Amino acid sequence: MKMAVSQILVKNMETRKQIRERIKIKRSLISEVALKEKSKLIFEKIIQTQEYKEADAVLVYVDYNHEVMTRDLMKHALQERKSVFCPKVLGEEIDFFQIYDLNELTDQYKQILEPKANLSSLFSRLNLDKPGLIIMPGLAFDRDRNRLGYGKGYYDRYLYRFPMIPTIALALDCQIVESIPFEKNDIRPSRIETESFSIM
Repeated sequence: MKMAVSQILVKNMETRKQIRERIKIKRSLISEVALKEKSKLIFEKIIQTQEYKEADAVLVYVDYNHEVMTRDLMKHALQERKSVFCPKVLGEEIDFFQIYDLNELTDQYKQILEPKANLSSLFSRLNLDKPGLIIMPGLAFDRDRNRLGYGKGYYDRYLYRFPMIPTIALALDCQIVESIPFEKNDIRPSRIETESFSIM
């Protein structure tokens, strides 16, 4: 009997691929106006967090394809004289490079704006003498902070290198699902912020 129940649960559980496809569709149906409004609400929450206030270095993704928008957050961090770093895909990895103006985001990886790969502006362990914060994207999350990315594992591998830096994932309410199948290399964000609630 126990085996039968277990088999039913496994059968009914969505695969990671199914969750990705479902959430991509839900997110794509949000209008540009609504996305801007929801992103603004999330931005206002982020700048009030202790992690953001204390951070001297902010590592933040550049939004793409209906992700929570991050341009206002980058501008605010620059105005607050924080060091802002954005990701660049380099082969099978990502690294973060410092920018001083959003106009520096000119390179492109699959139509995603990126900074120039300049060794002198690379975020490294030398930057860890001051508090940092990683603002990360994701496609879907659950309330245990399990994260489902886009399948390349860029952020999981990067966070493995810098486990001491707090992470905040940004998501829309519609990106929170009941359960995400967990894999051994997955790394959970420290917290998740949506337009309506926080998950910690």
